[in-house]
Amino acid sequence: MNSSPSPSSESPQQTLIPGLPYDLAALILSFLPYPYHGTLKSICKSWNHFFSSRFYHSIRHKHIPFPKTSHLLCIFPQDPSVCSPYIFDPIHKAWSTLPLMPCNPHVYGLCNFVSVALKTHVYVLGGSLFDTRSFPLDRPSGSSYSFRYSFVTKSWETLPPMLSPRGSFACAAGRDRIVVAGGGSRHTMFGAAGSRLSSVEMFDVERNEWVGLEGLPRFRAGCVGFMVGG
Repeated sequence: MNSSPSPSSESPQQTLIPGLPYDLAALILSFLPYPYHGTLKSICKSWNHFFSSRFYHSIRHKHIPFPKTSHLLCIFPQDPSVCSPYIFDPIHKAWSTLPLMPCNPHVYGLCNFVSVALKTHVYVLGGSLFDTRSFPLDRPSGSSYSFRYSFVTKSWETLPPMLSPRGSFACAAGRDRIVVAGGGSRHTMFGAAGSRLSSVEMFDVERNEWVGLEGLPRFRAGCVGFMVGG
């Protein structure tokens, strides 16, 4: 049984391109590069609704072969709560920006976080930062914040925090799960200082919760992770 959204379930049968059936017009529009969507959505109400629908993403993943469905690069030049992340389409040489992450007025200088893509979302996890509520103010601390950006709704949402605050950690994603391991509170301004962790945890996307796993054999920070097979 095909559970993919249909145009009738996502939107009324509006005309996308005059003279063409809805399904054919939707297929044509699904090939247009993502960085242009902001401009395309302003053309008319039907296009705005289409590019904001799950139906658009279902068509794109069904008809555009891998890896062209995953060619976007998400770049974080600075703290994403004060500087907009960038999206770059290397095939079409096009740029666009993402909205700022939800901002906490008490923290600043976020770095050493991890961003990872999973399906139609980008996750931003943890990091090292400074907290105006802590003492001394010049001592970095790890963050347990978790955020997710949806390319469907074009917005950020705040997820349950990680069990342990951490920055400079290993992270790998696959099969609706994200695993993080190690890390600490090291900050780019104080590279040699900060704590280290051996703890490991997993975010279950379906259940929307973090679960603790068996820890690393020893403390580890400034590490990377990747997924192989399962």
